[in-house]
Amino acid sequence: MAIYNPFKKPIGQQLDVNDLNELITNSVAEGFYVEYKSDFPDPKKIARSIASFANTYGGWYFIGIEADKSKGGVAVKICGFDIAIHQDPINKALTPVRQNLSHMPLLEHQTIDIGFNKSVIAIYVSEGIDTPYIADNGVIYRRAADASDPILEKDRHSIDQLVNKGKNERERFNDFCCDERTFRNDESELTWINIYLQSQPRKTFMSGRMIEAKLIEELLNKSKEIVKIDLEGDSFISGNIPFDTGYVTGDSVILTQTQPNRRIANSLQIQLFMDGGCKIHIPIPRIEDLSSLLVSEVAEYLRSLHRNESETYLSINLLNLGQVSFVSGFLIIYYLDWLKKNEISENIKIWSRITINNTWHIVPVIDSKHWVDYVQVFGLPILQFEERSFPEIREIPIEFPTNTFDGLWGVFQIFAAQCMGISHDRFWNMLTDDLIRRTFKQIN
Repeated sequence: MAIYNPFKKPIGQQLDVNDLNELITNSVAEGFYVEYKSDFPDPKKIARSIASFANTYGGWYFIGIEADKSKGGVAVKICGFDIAIHQDPINKALTPVRQNLSHMPLLEHQTIDIGFNKSVIAIYVSEGIDTPYIADNGVIYRRAADASDPILEKDRHSIDQLVNKGKNERERFNDFCCDERTFRNDESELTWINIYLQSQPRKTFMSGRMIEAKLIEELLNKSKEIVKIDLEGDSFISGNIPFDTGYVTGDSVILTQTQPNRRIANSLQIQLFMDGGCKIHIPIPRIEDLSSLLVSEVAEYLRSLHRNESETYLSINLLNLGQVSFVSGFLIIYYLDWLKKNEISENIKIWSRITINNTWHIVPVIDSKHWVDYVQVFGLPILQFEERSFPEIREIPIEFPTNTFDGLWGVFQIFAAQCMGISHDRFWNMLTDDLIRRTFKQIN
């Protein structure tokens, strides 16, 4: 995916007059990646230009910059538009896009004050992942290398490529959703929750810092900061998931939580990719000692199962699913904070998928009286599948804005509820039991 940036600042960072003057100094011309307007054009023309960038390679749309057509469309003057006339310029620029396109591409937009009651609008359009973006007249527009305005796309092959672009991006995400780790023989019985997250559009932003030791130190220290997850009403839980080991690969940073005497074994891990992707691998802890449970009703129920149904009890493994739910929440917060620090816009979406594997004859336990009340009526939820994915690989990934923690954590809760064969509301009631909140103390 081509990303063009005529400025020294990262995309999304506030620009100033000096930055805009670089367009003149460097003779940046209109074409594939740039279009200039000295003042607000016809609203439908704005929409068609934005669509053409999204349908091609992405690019920049400026209002308030004059270009010289006789010189190949290079910028020659930062003229600005009158803010007394255009008092809500961003809304005036974006409303036509919302109203005149089939759907909205991802945009970064800002207003730059140049003085004398004049301003410039800079809109960065990301290359579309859900192409084609079709104008209200039913026409598909794209950019041309030697033209200042968008052109009509008439070639059937090119149109088919635009239609397939979105499908290809989903296929790429499906390929991303895999666990590439290698396991030792003594790890074959472990059950893992795997969370796959990918910012859309993908955006390279870490390559220059990837090999710096300071970056690893920053990420490890960040993991030790206390964060908060709001529950119902005014209640919340606070804590962290501290990592103690970090290393780099060609395109990512991997942080792990090593175990004493098992440093070479796979353990809790988060992998942050330079294009905004993330893989989280969480081992689900097995309940070996019932005295570790905090809710006496849960421990007593499992003891009675051992006494009365010893054959069934010996053939299953008990997993603390409630504990993993809180771990997932804190790691999702860590990932979203990392995106924000690297200036990933809130307009960017997050694709998500969750998988669980090695679950044959596993019983997911939640250390809550609500869990006991449920299993006494409906029976023990013994999982009869080896692995599961939500959404399924053949389905479209679930998409959320980067500022929606509740949405991403909610996906995990829905997935966990499905694994147990219960409703999301019932799972949430189990999870927010007053005693279950205390289990997080065991994680740290």
